[in-house]
Amino acid sequence: MPLLTCSGVGLADFRHEKPWRPPSLLLEADPPRHDAPRRVLREILAPPALRRLRAAWQAVAEELVEQVLTGGTELDAFTALAEAFPLRAFPDAVGLGPDGRENLLPYGNMAFNAFGPRNDLVAADAHRVAELSAWVNAQCAREALSEDGFGARIWAAADRGDLTYEQAPLVVRSLLAAGVDTTVHGLAACLYAFATHPEEWQRLRERPELARTAFDEAVRWQSPVFLPYRHHRRHDRRHGRPGGHEDPHAPRRGQPRPGPLARPRPLRPHPRPLRSCRLRHGPPPVHRPARGPPGGRGDPDRPGPPRRAHRTHRHTAPPPQRAATIPPVRTGSPWSATA
Repeated sequence: MPLLTCSGVGLADFRHEKPWRPPSLLLEADPPRHDAPRRVLREILAPPALRRLRAAWQAVAEELVEQVLTGGTELDAFTALAEAFPLRAFPDAVGLGPDGRENLLPYGNMAFNAFGPRNDLVAADAHRVAELSAWVNAQCAREALSEDGFGARIWAAADRGDLTYEQAPLVVRSLLAAGVDTTVHGLAACLYAFATHPEEWQRLRERPELARTAFDEAVRWQSPVFLPYRHHRRHDRRHGRPGGHEDPHAPRRGQPRPGPLARPRPLRPHPRPLRSCRLRHGPPPVHRPARGPPGGRGDPDRPGPPRRAHRTHRHTAPPPQRAATIPPVRTGSPWSATA
């Protein structure tokens, strides 16, 4: 019997248990209910729309790098760069106001932890669920958004009849939930990779056309999302085993298993000119790190890093630190940066 639907991205099956938030119209809804929201976002987040943001995003990036270079010889790269850039660039693109943007980080962290088992990470955020959910929901209202951002275009789609007015705030919320957290960790993966393998940073400085491939390689090497789950509604047969609608499937993303049985040598990032991993930041509807929107990766036609990168040398003392859990460099990375 063919597989008809494969919705959901976490262990929880919202068809059989009460969700802590309204289910996503993009990832937790079955066709045809998810068709219109995905179609609208595909148009809004198309490459031409992202090209119009290139200059603004580059200006933000160069401003942050300038602050790093003038702020001392040691920094927490996770906070100063990996968190700071998405919290500036992405909310601007959606059309959020300047106040309260820091709430996007704990909300995204809470949302992604909730995809997994009900462990201590989920319990630690339980007291903030109501507060953060209320703030995010308030930002999805038409009157809370600027007139020229992604959010306004989603509401304009409702005016045209491409979406219902009930769907519009849920689609905006999906952008806010998905657009920051894994983007932060994707950028952190790059920073950690280059800090621990400075020869690869030097190689990128010499060949800036490798920027796209380097980012792909970094999120393969330190993938922000390892095990998304999909829930079946109809029976199917995969890999010789029957699966039912109660069965979650978990496709593994990112690098091969990094233990000694998988490879004789430790894995390392190594971008190549003609090689790019299949873990993409492409158009919806597929769930991808940085998650879904192409904006998580930037303009696909961008030729390379901004000119400031060519004046930036990095070395570490002591070596950069990363957490033992999936989020890379969560504990901070002491970097020395000189122009």
